Amino acid sequence: MIHVLWRQNKLNVSATLRSSNVSKTLWADYEFLKILAYEAAEKLEFKYIPIKLNLNIRSAHIIP
Repeated sequence: MIHVLWRQNKLNVSATLRSSNVSKTLWADYEFLKILAYEAAEKLEFKYIPIKLNLNIRSAHIIP
């Protein structure tokens, strides 16, 4: 789930992951969410603005 809000002169992007394998794939999840945040800013025609990304993981799997 992703929620995008314009607040206090920055784009606040809140993302909730249902689950994530933290030790192996969280980096890819995070990179993908960064791409989505930048694309949302582009679609809203916000250029050169700060983006705050909040990430919640409901079920973090830490499997070596």
